[in-house]
Amino acid sequence: MKEIIPYLEILRRKWWMVALTALFALTVTLAISYFDTPLFRARGQYVVSPGQSLLRGEDRDLINGISALDRPSIVATFAEIMNSASIQRAAQAALQMDPLEAVHYTAQAVVIPDSSVIELTVSGPNPVTAAQLANTIGEQAINYTQALYQAYSINMLDPASPPLKPFSPNPARDGAVALFLGLIVGVLLAIFSDMWGDNLFQGSHIRDERITRPEPVLDLSPQQAHASSDASLRSGSSSSSLRSSSHP
Repeated sequence: MKEIIPYLEILRRKWWMVALTALFALTVTLAISYFDTPLFRARGQYVVSPGQSLLRGEDRDLINGISALDRPSIVATFAEIMNSASIQRAAQAALQMDPLEAVHYTAQAVVIPDSSVIELTVSGPNPVTAAQLANTIGEQAINYTQALYQAYSINMLDPASPPLKPFSPNPARDGAVALFLGLIVGVLLAIFSDMWGDNLFQGSHIRDERITRPEPVLDLSPQQAHASSDASLRSGSSSSSLRSSSHP
């Protein structure tokens, strides 16, 4: 507990830095959410079931071959057919979508765990187009699998409908995350700025002491000063006599 007290004191002194950082993160996030393009998500569900040939017992060789595969692998295969680029391009062509418009839409088919149901999700800026594209992808996948598999078939369970609200951006969720992250960054900035400022102050104080420290001055008594002066005079006179004797 004692180790936390210094940090709490720093936060008490620099609470304004934490508050400003969190407010800045929240403001930027809300501004981005305001100007960002809304995205809608349409969902449709499809069920994989035994085909008529399997139910009637026709074409035993084909039925035995298909039966050797477990149902989860068949359902996963149908989901990957929906995810294939060729099926999605065929659906876009059927809707006469412009290629520049089609790049803003994404489609993803997943298998619901422990079931034979496939959920197809299409995301894009237009809710009506997203729903139409999801249903058309399902139709293209059904037509393709009818010629590929006879023992199993895929059928529409719940068609996709235009969503009423966008799933992105979500200002409430994004703002809460931004506020939380802003508080964390603000706390770190407050602590590191305080430590960094103390290190700079200590280094500057040491340099100032080195610059302004006066040279030591010897405190001599009058007798010592007089003796030092006589010694300097004698040294000077000796030097003069040596120079005069060296010159004829």
